[in-house]
Amino acid sequence: MPLLVYFLVINAFVYIMFSNYSNFNIKLFVYGQKYAFMSSNIRCISKIAGLIVIFILLIGTFSSCKNSRISKLSERESKYVVNIETSAGDDIDYAQNDTLNFMAFPMNVGVFKGNKNREKKVFIIGKSIKKGEKIGFKPFALVQYEDRDLGELTIVIARPLDSGLVTAKIDSYFEFISAFYGVQQVLETWIKNSKGYGSVSNITWENEIKALDFLEM
Repeated sequence: MPLLVYFLVINAFVYIMFSNYSNFNIKLFVYGQKYAFMSSNIRCISKIAGLIVIFILLIGTFSSCKNSRISKLSERESKYVVNIETSAGDDIDYAQNDTLNFMAFPMNVGVFKGNKNREKKVFIIGKSIKKGEKIGFKPFALVQYEDRDLGELTIVIARPLDSGLVTAKIDSYFEFISAFYGVQQVLETWIKNSKGYGSVSNITWENEIKALDFLEM
C-alpha cells in the first residue's frame, strides 16, 4: 500500500478523534492510483497542521522561558560575586571554627549576599582562591541536605568566571551530572563524610534554575 494511503488513514483517524464535522469523507482510488479529497479533508489537514504549529510554538516558548534567566546571567555577571571564606586545600572550617578530621576542602567555600543581605553559601569548583578574595561566579547546580548539627542546608555549586581559576569548565547542570559526573561524586562523598559518617542525610541535587532561584530569594 502506498505511503500516501497510510498517511490518509492516520489523517482520517486524527480528524475523527478531534473534529465534529459530519461531512468528512475521503475517497481513495487505490487501483487507479488516484486520490480524491473532499473539501472537509482539506480542512482537516489544515487543522492538524495548525495544531502542529501551535505545539511547536508552545515548546519553543517553554524552552525560551526556561533558558532566558540563564542567558541573562552573562548580562548580570557583576551581580554574582562571592566572598571566599575557606580556600580549596584548607583543613579548617572557618565558618564553624573547627578543624576537619577528614580530607581537606576539595572546593573553595564562599558567601554570597542576596536580597536583604541574606547570606548564601557557595561551593566554588576551581583552583584554590585566597581567603577574603571576591570573585564572580557561574552557578550550575544546587545541593540540599540535612546536617545533624546545623539542620537543613542549601548550597549553590558554581565555578569561577575568571578562566584562569577554572579547572572544570562546567556550564550547566546537565554537564555536571554527565561529563563531570566524577566531580559531583567527589563533592557528595565529601559532604557525607567530612563531619563523620552519618552526620549528613537526605542529599538532593537540583539544576541551575533552582540555584538562580535560591540566589535571588
